[in-house]
Amino acid sequence: MDAKRQKLAEASDEDPVGAEEDFDPDNEGSMDEDDFDDGEVNELEACLTELQNAQDQLDKIDDDASDAVLAIEQKFNTIRRPAYKKRAEAIAAIPNFWLTAFCCHPLFAPCLTEADKEALIYLHEVDVQDNHDVKSGFVITFRFLDNPYFHDRVLTKHFNFAEDGTLTILEAKINWKPDMDVTKDDEDSFFKWFYVHECLPNGMQDEIATTIKEDLWSNPVKYFHGIGDEFDEDDDEEEEEGDENGDEEEEGAEFEEDEEGEGGEDDEEDEIEEEV
Repeated sequence: MDAKRQKLAEASDEDPVGAEEDFDPDNEGSMDEDDFDDGEVNELEACLTELQNAQDQLDKIDDDASDAVLAIEQKFNTIRRPAYKKRAEAIAAIPNFWLTAFCCHPLFAPCLTEADKEALIYLHEVDVQDNHDVKSGFVITFRFLDNPYFHDRVLTKHFNFAEDGTLTILEAKINWKPDMDVTKDDEDSFFKWFYVHECLPNGMQDEIATTIKEDLWSNPVKYFHGIGDEFDEDDDEEEEEGDENGDEEEEGAEFEEDEEGEGGEDDEEDEIEEEV
């Protein structure tokens, strides 16, 4: 290979102009087998084969790691279920638990209409379950007490992922009682979300479903206690206090500058009087 490089360098030194004239941008950086002798070709092919084998091994390790992560997730999903059941039983004994949790969540609080809140009074359980293989999707289930709004006691939303990452969202039909459809006169109603039936391309997600699955349902207790809102209020109060303190410090600095300026003028007057 060193001899080959030396020949190329000598050829370049001997005829640089000719090299420019023969330059083909379409073949820039490319070499064919004529540029190498048989030994060099065999050596290059062996290196490429070794490279591909190493990459194939890494790809297999990545696949095995993904399978292992899914297996662990499946295992712990099974372990979590009794704890979720126990939590659901405790929540069912607390009046308006889920209504309060939704109303204290920063995403849902601004979106719930008064009619939504009245209907959510009867929501006594929210449940989220991954599909058995975890990666193919999940289900969100809302369970209601007997109520004056709709006949359904259970509303279920299915979210299914295809191999290419496409997300399919299935509609959950609601059988409203006469004149009690809270979505009829309000396009912003939370219950409109149950009607959604669409396919989202890879990388896109349903914000409401993701928030329920990964945040609200994961730890509804903190929202029931209004901890999320308290944190926001504390942050706002600290910012306001910081602004007030900053204003006071600026005013103090300006006052000190004024005093220094007045003191300087008095000194100058005294000096003039002494000279006179």
